[in-house]
Amino acid sequence: AQERLQRNPDDVAEFVEYSEFLRTTNERQKEFTERGSAVNAMYSLMNDYKVSVPEADVASVRMMESSMSSVSSLVAQVESQQEERTTNFTTDIEKSIETLRSAATELRAESEDKMLFDGTTEMEKALEFLAKVEESFAAIKGDSERFEKYQEILKVPVTRYDEVETLEINLRLKKNMW
Repeated sequence: AQERLQRNPDDVAEFVEYSEFLRTTNERQKEFTERGSAVNAMYSLMNDYKVSVPEADVASVRMMESSMSSVSSLVAQVESQQEERTTNFTTDIEKSIETLRSAATELRAESEDKMLFDGTTEMEKALEFLAKVEESFAAIKGDSERFEKYQEILKVPVTRYDEVETLEINLRLKKNMW
């Protein structure tokens, strides 16, 4: 956990994964503390009843306590920086969303090809064209879903993708028409 929390994420995807790991680690801190306390209580009982304990075991327990303490400190430190980092990566997501919206608008304009409204266009040609447009749309839709997931994990307002929704409806209608 320490190694993973000490790494600085380079891009949005890594940061979202990092944030999710931080959240999970923080949630499980109480569980780890309780388990550590149980182990300490067992060793304390063994000491009280003069049960011999190998030095290696005693050293392991001390290392566990030390590790848990350093992980707790690291989690607290990282959490104090998390808001600033979230703001920076949210800006990156917003830029990507604007790019995505532009791509959806461009693809919608491309899907308005005159051949789709021309009664003389061969059905095979029109369906082939729509399949290519739908392939591009699938990438845009995947990106919009990924950005929504990122925003949910980072607990920032989730963006509506009206352009993507409109494009999806538009393509479905055209495909059904052909």
